Amino acid sequence: MRFDLLSEQCFRGVKHMPLAQLDRMLDWAALLTIVRNAIGERGQKPTGRPSYSDQQLLRFTVLRLTHLCSSNEACAALRVRIDWRLFCGFNLTDSTPDASTVNRYWRALEASDALHPILARVRSATIAKGFKLVPHRGRPAPYPVLRRGVDDGVWTIGGTDAGPM
Repeated sequence: MRFDLLSEQCFRGVKHMPLAQLDRMLDWAALLTIVRNAIGERGQKPTGRPSYSDQQLLRFTVLRLTHLCSSNEACAALRVRIDWRLFCGFNLTDSTPDASTVNRYWRALEASDALHPILARVRSATIAKGFKLVPHRGRPAPYPVLRRGVDDGVWTIGGTDAGPM
């Protein structure tokens, strides 16, 4: 058996990496249900290239929500950061979505009002484990800011307050 430090199994086994902690806290099946109810099943792209999976784009959306960063900043971080790639389910050699793809997906979630339930689920899952997410403004934080305590911050998505939980 080969041990690969960049494998998904290795990422899931890490205990102290903040994104691995966040990954274990969230109920991905429930989040994926919210997305599929909001925008439906996505299929093949008109160009014939396979589309990115709903799971990958959902995980990327969660990173954007927890870091409160723009699509350009998040796409740049996804290209260069190994922890972001592993969290979203991309290998080192996989192509990653560009800003236009991410923006289309974000707008579809925003139009169906799915961003607030996704953020609420993420926040409630972290609160249930005794952590809080701290909104980060500006560049993506080196790590998602997960701290012990109660999440009492006000989160804003598209100019609308998500409010304290």
